[in-house]
Amino acid sequence: MRLAKYSIITLGLILLGATASPRGLACGDDDVRTIKIPGTPYYGRLHGDLFLCVCDKDRLLAVDLKREKVTELGSARKRWYDGDVRDGRLLMIEQDKIREVALDAGKTLREITLADPQVRAFGFAGKDRVFVHRGNAVEILDLDSAKVVHRIELAKEGWTHAATPWQRIGHRLITPGPATTLCIIDLDAGTLVERFSVDARNGITNLYVEGGVAFCSGSPFAWGARTDHITSVDLETGKNRIVDVQAQTRGAIRFARGPFGNVYLMSQKRIDRVNVEGELLASVNVDPNQQPLGIWRQKLLVAGKNEIRLVDITETRVARR
Repeated sequence: MRLAKYSIITLGLILLGATASPRGLACGDDDVRTIKIPGTPYYGRLHGDLFLCVCDKDRLLAVDLKREKVTELGSARKRWYDGDVRDGRLLMIEQDKIREVALDAGKTLREITLADPQVRAFGFAGKDRVFVHRGNAVEILDLDSAKVVHRIELAKEGWTHAATPWQRIGHRLITPGPATTLCIIDLDAGTLVERFSVDARNGITNLYVEGGVAFCSGSPFAWGARTDHITSVDLETGKNRIVDVQAQTRGAIRFARGPFGNVYLMSQKRIDRVNVEGELLASVNVDPNQQPLGIWRQKLLVAGKNEIRLVDITETRVARR
């Protein structure tokens, strides 16, 4: 059973995005929110309304952007950056242990010891389960006993890509497989549902799923790599669509949710917006003196001294081909 295509409502919103005003979203320098934190942030990851970030004192902070609540989670010298957040709990790895931490108090709720600490990716697979991506297989573990409940084989051997991105949509896990493939795994059943070939050249190092389409970017660091495009994959048909990126964007690309079902491509201080069909719609106007950390609810997160600033996004529309 494959992921459903866009709903009528989603298609309507996409069309609305295509006819938006040339200036894009509403803006105004006066409409800036600030959230005070104990330190200056320099790196972070968004999980819904929660922003996990590291400040200059090497501390890990959980910032609830909606409630403006800040929780300190101790030293940032843990593997938190590619972990998971669900139901007020954070999943991270410290040495050979997976830990489940309560975000309201920063206390460890449960932890299990990994038989093999070599983990490509990890996250929640249900209320009391976690998944561990080992390269050649994905294991689903019980969070109380560390017992392997399911093992989904992806390849006879692992592969060399260090970064293994993933996204969970309901009980489905979308993650790279070997030889530039994209796999869809049913976490409840513990089965491989689908595998698609992706034109990622040197392997998928980041991905984002929106409206039944997976956007995939390749590594800019492999020998001979040219990240002059990303690839969108229709998760029902497997059809690949090449999305050319601007010369200034070529490098490690991150994705963020945009308005009207669109997607933001973030590379250093350049941010572009594309639709699910891969058409470049607009570029975000970024102050060269500011350091963007991410995008939340069409607000640009900007680092400040002892604060995070939420700034309205302004855009320059790009001529349609």
